Amino acid sequence: MFTPWHAVLSSGFLLTAIWLVYPSVKHLAQGQLMEFLGPYRYSLVGVFLFFLGGIGDSLWHILFGIEVGFEALISPTHLLLATGGFLIGLGPILKIASGSRDNVSDAFLAALLFSHLSSLLLFFTQYHSPFWSIYPAAPSTEALVVIATTGFMMHTMIFTAFIFYMYRLIGLRYGMITLYLTANIGLVGSLSEFFSAFYLGFFIAVVIDLVCMSLIGKEMNPHGVSRTKVRAVAVLIPLLLWVYYFVLVELILGILWSFTLVSGVVVLAVISSVFVSYLIYPVQIQN
Repeated sequence: MFTPWHAVLSSGFLLTAIWLVYPSVKHLAQGQLMEFLGPYRYSLVGVFLFFLGGIGDSLWHILFGIEVGFEALISPTHLLLATGGFLIGLGPILKIASGSRDNVSDAFLAALLFSHLSSLLLFFTQYHSPFWSIYPAAPSTEALVVIATTGFMMHTMIFTAFIFYMYRLIGLRYGMITLYLTANIGLVGSLSEFFSAFYLGFFIAVVIDLVCMSLIGKEMNPHGVSRTKVRAVAVLIPLLLWVYYFVLVELILGILWSFTLVSGVVVLAVISSVFVSYLIYPVQIQN
């Protein structure tokens, strides 16, 4: 089924493919392809994967029919398209990271690109999302509680990882984390009937932005930043986000989960975030 959304997606891909492939062919003939592409080699691979995914998806529909509901999120051809889209967006980020950290417009462009990458992950895992299905406000079986808990941990790890990588590669400026979190919470929340409440996600995004900037944002060398400050940020991001989330749900819908379950989910999210921080910023070993 071809919809207007497919037209937007296909035309955007076509323009990107022309922009990358045409000059790449010229430089390939001159034996200078890798020098010309630089970080955009990931984007070029992404273009080919996306192209293969598009052809494969058409064949998949002919052979197996059009996916319905959850099937659409785990269809192999759709996942191939998502991988291609992820790599296409990765190239510009690495290009910006290889340049000067003094360019403010590049920094916010990178924040938008990071939002694009993580929104792909969140879209294809929306069945776990606490912003898509408000599990704490609905009658839940033990299986649904397990799914919901996994969703809180997964979202935490994605948010923390992308914020730290954004800081490590580009550096932070006031507003970048606000842009990143608001975009992602808003996009996933738009799939839910609870979307209007998550316009308020902007406020907690501002708070997290200010906290991160006050602790690590002004550090001129992100690679040598204090690990104590990194761990503090890793604790505060999920703590502020999910406490705010549960307060919001309680005020608007009412929470049906026990306090033990709510507090346990927040603690698990904090542990997940700290774990991610150790992967990106390992313990410094003194020689």
